[in-house]
Amino acid sequence: QLTVLVVCVNAVWIAVDTDSNTALFLYEADPIFQIVENVFCTYFFLEICIRFGAFEKKCNALMDKWFMFDAILVLNMVVETWLLPLMFVAMGSEDFGNTIDVSMLRMLRLVKLTRLSRISRLLRSVPELAIIVKAIGLSARSVCVFFALWLV
Repeated sequence: QLTVLVVCVNAVWIAVDTDSNTALFLYEADPIFQIVENVFCTYFFLEICIRFGAFEKKCNALMDKWFMFDAILVLNMVVETWLLPLMFVAMGSEDFGNTIDVSMLRMLRLVKLTRLSRISRLLRSVPELAIIVKAIGLSARSVCVFFALWLV
């Protein structure tokens, strides 16, 4: 259940990072943002490696949809946290803000929000939450219809 706790803390950290971190690149951010991002990336990378190692037949990992979902999210996180900064530093340019379309980089920062989909793990571990989420989804439809009729 440690992973569920880490996923919840990561969700809170993503909110803090989105509100407080104004740097376009991780290596330009304050040290606290760099440290926390690397800690989360390391934890999730090790977790996915351990889960992959737990499969008796490694090809079964490709058939497990939850594993593949988590692996894609971790791959996204590794690319964003470790590979892109290394690539930018290796290219030698210090000011990519003038050479790269900054609006595209802001859009790429929104990709970080896809990590919030790891909250689905919390829904798997606490089935009562899944029931509540389904009920909210069903009630949202009737509320939208009510507001549509109200506006007419």
